[in-house]
Amino acid sequence: MSPRYAPPLTIEHALLGLLDEQPLHGYDLYQRLLAPDALGTVWPLKQSQFYALLSKLEQAGYLTITQEQPGGYPPRKMLHLTTQARRRFRRG
Repeated sequence: MSPRYAPPLTIEHALLGLLDEQPLHGYDLYQRLLAPDALGTVWPLKQSQFYALLSKLEQAGYLTITQEQPGGYPPRKMLHLTTQARRRFRRG
């Protein structure tokens, strides 16, 4: 029997998966991650830990962050996956 490849079960991998669907604002990503029908009930994460993970992913070259200023609101950071991150996520 050959060993099967198991993708990494990390919170970073989950973040890449959520951002692979579409770019999101940090707070929106945090809410999706912790939603009761998502990982929130089994993988608790404080907001400070979450933003530290985003910083780590950006430093690793997996995220780019742009400023967006939606009609009359203060600028918000939009998180985008890099090509390198998409490859890593899809590879597992």
